Amino acid sequence: MTSNIKTTSTCHPPEMVQGTHVFNVLGYSKHRGLGPQSFVRSGVFTVAGHEWALLLYPDSATENLDFVCVYLHLVSTPTKVHVSCDLRLIDPATGLSKSTHPELVNMRVLDEKIRACNCMTMQRSELEGTYVKNDRLTMECVVTVRKEPRVSKTKVFPRIKVPASDIKRQLANLLEGKEGADVMFSVAGEIFTAHKVVLAMRSPVFKAELCGQMSETGKQPIVIEDMQPDVFRAFLYFIYTDSMKGIDDLEADYHSENCEMIHHLLVAADRYDIARLKLICQSILCKNLDVRNVVTTLALADQHHCDRLKDSCIEFMSCLNTMDDVVATQGYQDLARTSPSILADAEAMIEKVKKPIARHVLSSKLTVQNLLGFRRPKFSLLCLDLAALVLAAARSRRLISGARHLPASARYFSSALAYKRRKMNSGPDEAKNRARRNLLRKNESEVQQLWEESKVFEAYPGNEPPGPGEKFFGNFSNANKLAREIQQYGNPSVFPEAKHLSYAAADDSQVD
Repeated sequence: MTSNIKTTSTCHPPEMVQGTHVFNVLGYSKHRGLGPQSFVRSGVFTVAGHEWALLLYPDSATENLDFVCVYLHLVSTPTKVHVSCDLRLIDPATGLSKSTHPELVNMRVLDEKIRACNCMTMQRSELEGTYVKNDRLTMECVVTVRKEPRVSKTKVFPRIKVPASDIKRQLANLLEGKEGADVMFSVAGEIFTAHKVVLAMRSPVFKAELCGQMSETGKQPIVIEDMQPDVFRAFLYFIYTDSMKGIDDLEADYHSENCEMIHHLLVAADRYDIARLKLICQSILCKNLDVRNVVTTLALADQHHCDRLKDSCIEFMSCLNTMDDVVATQGYQDLARTSPSILADAEAMIEKVKKPIARHVLSSKLTVQNLLGFRRPKFSLLCLDLAALVLAAARSRRLISGARHLPASARYFSSALAYKRRKMNSGPDEAKNRARRNLLRKNESEVQQLWEESKVFEAYPGNEPPGPGEKFFGNFSNANKLAREIQQYGNPSVFPEAKHLSYAAADDSQVD
């Protein structure tokens, strides 16, 4: 058998070894005059296992006698060495050292052919005028040697692959094989077998029924009421495998029949306290909300205390452009008949987030006529935005009835805004248009002040605003024109609800 052994090599960063040597030259002037290429050698010092010495050339290492040179010399047995030399002269006045060529401190290669490298070449006048005092010169040499990088090798032996866990498959086989089953259930006449220990481990309700004082000792099947066999089968599968059979992607879209199964599984999960299954069902239902099932899902969420799913349903309805399709569903009709309080609570919560939906009275469309008192409406108001209605009422030459449908603060605000607009309308048309734009778009502080004043009943100093059921000024030619005008001039920071305004017009006919 051929072995398959792999090797890996790693090159580590090179090690840098540094050493410093101080060279004092006493009687400096007596070393001069020996001629070019005559040098004074320092004592030998060791850095990185190599022996070194400094060579001072007082009369230069070349024919030019105006310069003083210093070289670093490799004294030990010649070998290839990577080295850098930073020569620093000590200022006798301050005692501080200064590098002679800081920008030229580079690595150089010394070997048997080249055994020395230049560390300094300085004009004699500069050196002797600044750094020689009392006939003494002191220099400091920092030698850095770079060692060869270390390369390590590692043998990589064949690895043993560990297969993924298949405990889900094994537990599914245990459920389907019925081996060791010790409890039976009867669901709509169909018999199911299971294992008490698995059920008790997964559900506190099953644990109480099968292992506690409530446990039934007989061998008769336990009857499960109000559940279909397909639902119980899927429910048992989740208990054993912690997964839903045939559902791999929780973000996928589901058909109505699949969502119906999810509804039943949520009920079962709540009944037997399977928290994870309950959350999975809520996630799927939330992802697949539409106008046909939102009311049914809302009722289900309310009945089984699914607060997050309930909030999602309310948020979904508050974002709809029209409620007519929702009202037309059988689920809405059934809920309005059996549990109207749920719809009332939902409407109250929508109003809290400033997205009120029009109330549908006696399952009929709420029209502009029966809300605002127009005589010949050609369209229906399907989603009512409070701020938009206030603006409509404030734009004003026609008396509109129906103030009783508005909250008190909205009535006072509309009256105050109408009063302000009547004062502004006294000028030419151009001035009126400019004032209208300023009011709706630019003059945020003034509008906001009016709104605050209306809340404390101070909009009309000395005059009470219209009371409930009384008429107030308001007018617009048709819903489409109003919607366009608000969208064009409305300031979202003042009226955040205005962007949600939605009217469905049967035609563009003017309303008298």
